[in-house]
Amino acid sequence: IFKVMIDETLGTEFVSNNEEEPVVLLQKIEINKIALLFSAGWCPPSEKFIEKLTEFYNEVNKESKKFEIIYVSADRDQEQFNEHFAKMPWVAIPFDDTERIERLEDLCEPEMIPKLCFLTRNASEV
Repeated sequence: IFKVMIDETLGTEFVSNNEEEPVVLLQKIEINKIALLFSAGWCPPSEKFIEKLTEFYNEVNKESKKFEIIYVSADRDQEQFNEHFAKMPWVAIPFDDTERIERLEDLCEPEMIPKLCFLTRNASEV
């Protein structure tokens, strides 16, 4: 559990699988509880974890959106990122935004993947 001010840490733009809205701005994410998902398509445990996490995400947000996930990639290239991210219903840090990815890795220290790192906008505990 981290107490972090999200707006100062995450940056402002995220990519989406939604063709109508391929770029999502931070201010459109009105949820206070956010999890960073550190994962990669080359990692078999990540694949299974994402299946279960997607079920949980869809169930929790069924009636109204209560929580958001942001994918932070450890994929080896853009093609692998695209293939892996296509399976996810949430947003992601752009693959080529290495500065932001490194900043988030420094914050959450994902020694192994997959890893979830929980944040709140108002620095309260999740």
